[in-house]
Amino acid sequence: IQVDKVLEPSNDTGRFNLQIDSQDEITDVGNGDSTGPVNVSAGTDPPGTGESHTVGETAFTGTDLANYDTSILCDDQTGRGSTCTDCTSLSITVLPDENVTCIVTNARKSGTLEVAKDVVPDAPGTNWNINVNGPTPFSATLSGDDTTGAQTAGTGDYTIVESAGSGTNLDDYATTYACTIDGETGPTGSGTSIDVSVGEGQAIVCTFTNTRKTGTLEVAKDVVPDAPSTDWDINVSGPTPFSDTLTGDDTTGAQTASTGDYTIVESAGSGTSLDDYTTTYACTINSETGPTGSGTSIDVSVGEGQAIVCTFSITRKTGTLEVA
Repeated sequence: IQVDKVLEPSNDTGRFNLQIDSQDEITDVGNGDSTGPVNVSAGTDPPGTGESHTVGETAFTGTDLANYDTSILCDDQTGRGSTCTDCTSLSITVLPDENVTCIVTNARKSGTLEVAKDVVPDAPGTNWNINVNGPTPFSATLSGDDTTGAQTAGTGDYTIVESAGSGTNLDDYATTYACTIDGETGPTGSGTSIDVSVGEGQAIVCTFTNTRKTGTLEVAKDVVPDAPSTDWDINVSGPTPFSDTLTGDDTTGAQTASTGDYTIVESAGSGTSLDDYTTTYACTINSETGPTGSGTSIDVSVGEGQAIVCTFSITRKTGTLEVA
């Protein structure tokens, strides 16, 4: 008797023990493995009637037979055969000089598994790597609000891991997840890893929600001496860019700003010349001293929950004029 192993799909990760007469002939086998020919008794009383034997399998460590539909097909060299479905052992009769080959097929039961992304606020330029480990592993790179679509997944336990793709930094986001199983509430939590089990026929959708961490950024003007008719253009570049035109002593007000690096640039507005002024700046971060210096450009980093205020101080250049 020879017992061969077939797995469907062929890359299934299940491992099995193949048996003849309830004894392990080979253990820890996967698709394409075999016991090879094993000599068994064909009976002598009465001569030529053969002898009954069983072939079958058990699950090796880490494999659950409940995740599979199992069938066994045995044929001798004449084409005479025996079969069973939904079984893990089969009784056969072996005649003298007969060679019997049995195929034990395990077809993985399946459901579907989909991984989706929700980026808040919308950020179509962000990239996210999704890696799914389990009986039917798969991976994908998602951009912004995106989805892997429903993937056929063999039943069993899975771990879904999200990581940042090109140009994206997970440290800038708070990450939560929520799964549904056949439309009903499934696992929920925070973090970049999800453990979920796929049952036969189940449709599971797991969504990672990445919410951009924020602080506030305010740009103010202080003109010395007061010059309420002067105009100043403020341009802020970074993760949450904005611009404004300030008049005299003025402010943009606190603007919600996603975490990250910013450059604030001041230029003269209509009817105003920067050449007439000396420019310095000073920033506070949560009311504590931040970057200070001279010039019309400020580099500053906004951290989660920080309130940053940067003030350009513009002092009119002077000389003396005497009329005698």
